[in-house]
Amino acid sequence: MDDAEKVRRAMLEEYEFHGDTRQLLKLLREELLKRRMTDQEKEAMQHLVNFWNAYVQLPSSIADPVCRDVQIAVHTIQGALAMRVAGRCNPEIWRH
Repeated sequence: MDDAEKVRRAMLEEYEFHGDTRQLLKLLREELLKRRMTDQEKEAMQHLVNFWNAYVQLPSSIADPVCRDVQIAVHTIQGALAMRVAGRCNPEIWRH
């Protein structure tokens, strides 16, 4: 049984862990770290938030009466960042 399977069973309470509890804590920590954004991903997301906040403050223009296209682009980028995290959590399902 590999480490991921041990973690999965421990989280489902199907597996009684025998041995060093520090090892289980280490496995759980590693699994949890996979399920979060990296510092670089958070920084990229913050840049995206800053862009959006600056964009919506721009005065209206005839060329861009509605910012729907920009909103869709921002959501697409957010989705790409989310897929990176999903790919780390379940690489067999979510591929980049």
